[in-house]
Amino acid sequence: MTASLSSLTAMGATGRWMFWTLCVCFTAQENTALRVTMRESSLEVARGDFVILPCSFYTSASNHLSRLNIIWTLTPFSSPEAPIQVIVYDHGQVIEDPSLIGRVGFTGLPLSADIMLNDTRVSDAGIYRCMVNNPPEITDPGIGELVLSVLGELSGSVQIVNVSSQTSGLYRCSATNTLGTENCYINLSIYSTPDSPSGILQGVLLTLSMCLLLLALLVLVLWLHHTGQDGRLRKGRGDKDEFYNEIRYTPSLMKRSFV
Repeated sequence: MTASLSSLTAMGATGRWMFWTLCVCFTAQENTALRVTMRESSLEVARGDFVILPCSFYTSASNHLSRLNIIWTLTPFSSPEAPIQVIVYDHGQVIEDPSLIGRVGFTGLPLSADIMLNDTRVSDAGIYRCMVNNPPEITDPGIGELVLSVLGELSGSVQIVNVSSQTSGLYRCSATNTLGTENCYINLSIYSTPDSPSGILQGVLLTLSMCLLLLALLVLVLWLHHTGQDGRLRKGRGDKDEFYNEIRYTPSLMKRSFV
């Protein structure tokens, strides 16, 4: 009886050992499966700058990366119904989306799936997904995602009414977001001018003065012209009167009449 109990106890211990061995093996196999880790869950970048989109992966077949496959996709905020394939690494070749040629590229192949996106645009904002697969490792592809926000440039203005000399001064415009604070300065100078009614009155008076001056010059010219003609007429008449009143004396005629 004692021997039977000992045998059962030994068999139970052996069974437990085998069970824990299998659990450890399955756990180790699970731990060595392909994993993808996104070091950031969200990023922000100013329009026109560059940004690194991080994607790390672990594979049990790290010594066999000749068939490594990495795919980055983007679901834009502007058109979530139309995701695009950003860039692909497959069998040592890199394929970029035609709309992103020259603006996107891998930074750490084949050990890292990080990509760099430069000259960022508002249309680049959205959800980025990194999918990694490494045959002959038999496992589901590892997938990670992050959200990229692109801050576009905005403009603002202020309107000042009823300006006066007291409105002159240095104005500061301040803009703040998660990337920091920027200031710009504008120096405004106001020069006082005469009121509109008095200015109009001065213009009217000046116009009237010029008109009167021109009228006086015209009258003077006409008077001088008339005076000149009147003098010539009087001179002509005086010559005629002298001609008709003159008694001409001819000595020869007088002598003949007395003979």
